[in-house]
Amino acid sequence: MALLAYKTTLGKGFIEYDGDTVEHVYLPGTLKAQATRKEAPAAVRELAGWLESWFRGERGPEPAGLKQWLKEAHIPEFHRSVYRQMRRIKPGHVSSYGELAEAAGAPRAARAVGNACARNPFPILVPCHRVIKSDGSIGGFGGDASMKRYLLELEGAKVDT
Repeated sequence: MALLAYKTTLGKGFIEYDGDTVEHVYLPGTLKAQATRKEAPAAVRELAGWLESWFRGERGPEPAGLKQWLKEAHIPEFHRSVYRQMRRIKPGHVSSYGELAEAAGAPRAARAVGNACARNPFPILVPCHRVIKSDGSIGGFGGDASMKRYLLELEGAKVDT
């Protein structure tokens, strides 16, 4: 495994990869590490550039390798179902944990959706930050609540405290 850093106004984030396969995306401030390689494969460099642009508020087509990385990742089937539904939430919009559970075919599994969000290896690409509590409040987030709020506001979403 190797790490490639990407830069944002919030600091450095990291992409963990093995060859051309991205294993995990770490948001800025969530991993204290140093990049292990200066020259990464083209697909990984493309993702780093995409993330840097995303954090500047620029939206472009998703990185070409995303579907393959999701396919190759060791992700439980229920989580895959949740991630498919999560990827349908448009920027600037949110969905509740319960709504996502229902869309994933398990209407009583809101907590399990929260667990899937917490274990999401591809934040931003699989937008777990767009999932909020049913009362409209922000809910939990792997970075922290202020990071989640920042990401939602960057996309133009309005959320309660």
